[in-house]
Amino acid sequence: LSAVGISRVQIRHDTLDWLPTGNALAPAIAAIDEHLCGSSSLTVLLDFGKPGVVRQPETLARLARIEADVRAYRDPATGQPVVKDVSSVLDMTRSVWHALREPGDTSELPADPTRAAGVIDFVELFAPRDLAEFATTDGQHTRINVRRSWADAEASQQLIEHVRAVLRHELGTDAKPAIVGPMVV
Repeated sequence: LSAVGISRVQIRHDTLDWLPTGNALAPAIAAIDEHLCGSSSLTVLLDFGKPGVVRQPETLARLARIEADVRAYRDPATGQPVVKDVSSVLDMTRSVWHALREPGDTSELPADPTRAAGVIDFVELFAPRDLAEFATTDGQHTRINVRRSWADAEASQQLIEHVRAVLRHELGTDAKPAIVGPMVV
């Protein structure tokens, strides 16, 4: 009988449960989750091992696929979307590319290596602090920020495992990823 009972025990780790009843932090987190881009985050740090890689169109396309796969993640239990926001060097790249591309060009990102590097150079020249938030000036390192609503440790770990799988699929051994931040358990 005890073996059956033990098999049904579920361990749940949610630090919000530690707060005393009536603590103002829980409703504040709920408001952030509802009205902003989420109260929990993780950051993916990518080291491509050599300078210039982040400036290449193939890398930008891979980062775009990673972003799309991470945004598409759904909670396995509810089927609901989990990720509220993803930000990376692609945000600035897309904005500049949309302003500079040729009339009639509907591409999301530059496909030509010279133009891709030129877009990053443009951002570096006119918004160096913004670029520094997401990539090193040598183009060897970049980061992706992922925001989600508050979740318990198990749900957070499931998202982290999804991100790791996406990185393995999209980058293989071409980059060394590190996942950091308060969501990482």
